Amino acid sequence: MRFLILITVCLVNFAGHSAFKLPTGHYQTKPMTETQKIEHLLRYVEGLKGAVFIRNGESHQPTEAAAHLRVKWEKAGNKVKTAIDFIEICASKSSMSGKPYTIKMPDGKELPARDVLLRELKRIQSS
Repeated sequence: MRFLILITVCLVNFAGHSAFKLPTGHYQTKPMTETQKIEHLLRYVEGLKGAVFIRNGESHQPTEAAAHLRVKWEKAGNKVKTAIDFIEICASKSSMSGKPYTIKMPDGKELPARDVLLRELKRIQSS
């Protein structure tokens, strides 16, 4: 009986971990929530060293851009339910002018912020 209780406790404890090592050496994790995906995208923007975020013709550092997007997310409230909603509603264009946001990458290429964030979202969802 004690052995059965011990096994049960071990299984419950094992199942309670959000990540555990598989026999192949890879880790199995719970899927990210939509909020976690949005938070990841904000950290991604913030961490784009050497990039410039362009909003309404003005250049902003990545940390400023991430702060601006966070404010837009907070103001959007229930309109943003998914990471895709966040990208489309908050991070693709100015809500005042309608002009698309762009990101000038360190290599000089200027890309639509929407495309950059969709690519990053796809990357984290596939890993």
